[in-house]
Amino acid sequence: MATISVLVPAAGCGARAALNGNKILAPLAGQPLLWHTLRALASQTVFCQSNNSQSSTRLANARAQIVEIIVSTRDEEREIVRAIFAQTETDVPLKTARGGNSRAESVYQAAKMARGDFVLIHDAARPCLTCETTARVVAAALRNGAAIAALPADDTVKRVSLEDFSPKSPTESNAPTDAKATSDAKAATQLQNETAPESQKMDSATHSFSVVESGNSSKNATDLGAKLPVVRIEETLERSRIFLAQTPQMFRRDWLLSAFESAFAAGWAGTDCASYVERWLVLNRVLESVEIVRGDARNLKVTYADDLARAADWLKR
Repeated sequence: MATISVLVPAAGCGARAALNGNKILAPLAGQPLLWHTLRALASQTVFCQSNNSQSSTRLANARAQIVEIIVSTRDEEREIVRAIFAQTETDVPLKTARGGNSRAESVYQAAKMARGDFVLIHDAARPCLTCETTARVVAAALRNGAAIAALPADDTVKRVSLEDFSPKSPTESNAPTDAKATSDAKAATQLQNETAPESQKMDSATHSFSVVESGNSSKNATDLGAKLPVVRIEETLERSRIFLAQTPQMFRRDWLLSAFESAFAAGWAGTDCASYVERWLVLNRVLESVEIVRGDARNLKVTYADDLARAADWLKR
């Protein structure tokens, strides 16, 4: 029977939630957010093959079993995490790992401590995980070596380029690099928001702004336009091939460790655990690829304060 170590990165600060503290400790339906996440993960420990689907049960014909949960946390929150876990009243052993400077480092440190054949990573800020979603990911990873939950994109997705917001000399390139464009966009946002009145604040996500109509509105728009990046569509991506990644994400432990170590050595940074494994599989010409299974709209990630209300609503259902 395969063994699974569950890894829960929880060392971030959740700054975007603006909750004056780590968002995973925020109250949600009478308990800290983290309690709901850990309880969902600990509510199923053994996975078996049924005739029609993967199910979570304690039957003797189990194919995989969760043997531990490892939470990456800040030193100052370690005992708080232990106390929250104790309230889930589960028999699964808990370990804590010291969080790193990035999510990838936090997961890597936890993976090094793990003893399972596989590691299943789940965001601490996704409290509405269902047994069915976890079971689908486990089944696919046992079969393929790597699997994640994801949802097909509903919206049309555009690939864009950012042009330099500042005037160029004739000798400057008209095609800035991605890094330079990103830097320019941030600089434009900062410049606009530091110097403009409230009516002309720039949205850092969309790089758009509004100018209140006035007697010299045309001049204002012209002056500001010279300082802003130009966002242009390069390509409309085929929506049927776009999926939005969620967690859980499950991998062979040796694959994930090798993927992290290869990326760290090369100075390469991914955006989720799957991206590290994807890169490593290609570099090492491994025939397998990361499999996607159906995610769940209820499995939302609490990023902003308003998301707590949405999560509470799902938990009531």
